[in-house]
Amino acid sequence: APFLWTPQPVPTVQTLPWTPTSARTGAVALKVGMTQRWDANGVNVPLTVLWLDECQVVKQLTPETDGYRAVQVGSGYQKRKNAHFLQRGHFDAAGVPPKRKLFEFKVSEDAMLPVGFEIGAGHFVPGQHVDVQGVTKGKGTQGVMKRHGFAGGNASHGSSKHHRKAGSTGACQSPGKRWKGTKMPGQMGNDKRTSSNLLVFAVDTKRNLVYVKGVVPGNRGSWVRIKDAKNPKTRDIPRAMDAPFPAAPREAVDFTSERFEVLHKDAELGTENTNAFQFTDPAQAASSLRVATPAHNPYHVFD
Repeated sequence: APFLWTPQPVPTVQTLPWTPTSARTGAVALKVGMTQRWDANGVNVPLTVLWLDECQVVKQLTPETDGYRAVQVGSGYQKRKNAHFLQRGHFDAAGVPPKRKLFEFKVSEDAMLPVGFEIGAGHFVPGQHVDVQGVTKGKGTQGVMKRHGFAGGNASHGSSKHHRKAGSTGACQSPGKRWKGTKMPGQMGNDKRTSSNLLVFAVDTKRNLVYVKGVVPGNRGSWVRIKDAKNPKTRDIPRAMDAPFPAAPREAVDFTSERFEVLHKDAELGTENTNAFQFTDPAQAASSLRVATPAHNPYHVFD
């Protein structure tokens, strides 16, 4: 097939004021793994690292053509030969390179983004809360003790080959069947789940990384959706902190002048294998890294 896609200039958006009904888009990210860092109060915080790998708007969905208003966002580099031939036409029409993962985000009318716009990590601000959705790790077929937390049978006292069994799962002649929804052995994991109201601890606009406090569903290398939290207590924080609206573009970075060691050295978060207690001053951090502190977010108290 001929190479039909031609690189298009990345569009820009004009910063708009927030309104009470504003709902901006989310982002598609790759789960890199977990780490831990000390916050400004000396508390060890577990963090999940999420990478926005060339996260671009691929399509606009409008009520006139699709019945609802949303934007389709894709992320992840993919060779053209590895993309399905039907998907190639979809990406060629949008003027963007093939993506590995596509998600849709419903937005308000004032938050529509042009096709080809690249969302950066600066779209999220340290101190706000987000909902992260992913697919949990698949555990295969498991018994009731692992799948549902059953206590199991007696370990001794005459118990024979009944240590991990479920026990009775139904009644007798009445009703003469097992009720739907009865907890039994079966497939465990590989389900779509959402970790709600996670704190954005830090944002690295240079490497396009978002550090969120807590765990995110899925294996390392899995794709997740990040979106502003819906919790009534925290959903207005992005507007109160004047987060970029409708979105923040990716920061242009030139790595040619840096060495390999410098790329993997984080001025604010420290090294991966640090065991010593470290206090860090956000004011002295690199310009590309922002860390959540009580000054950034008056609504959050570090625990």
